[in-house]
Amino acid sequence: MLSPLRPDADYCVYCHAPAAGPCATCQALVCADCCELTGGEVKKVAVCHSCFRQGAGRVGWAQWSGVLGTVAIVVAIALALLVLVALL
Repeated sequence: MLSPLRPDADYCVYCHAPAAGPCATCQALVCADCCELTGGEVKKVAVCHSCFRQGAGRVGWAQWSGVLGTVAIVVAIALALLVLVALL
């Protein structure tokens, strides 16, 4: 009985070099030469070149708007508390 061929390592879908890991967007196995490291200050993720060209993994206004909204709410609450304390 024949057994299926199992490769020694996982290979990059673009250049067939040994893969470093999956793309964070499409989960394709890629090597270090075929991906871009992107993300925020704390967490970096690897995105393959084709997903990167389509705009995946870029930090844009939509991601920062949540942070700025949270900061604005905290500042508004702090100002409201200051006004309340000043009136008492």
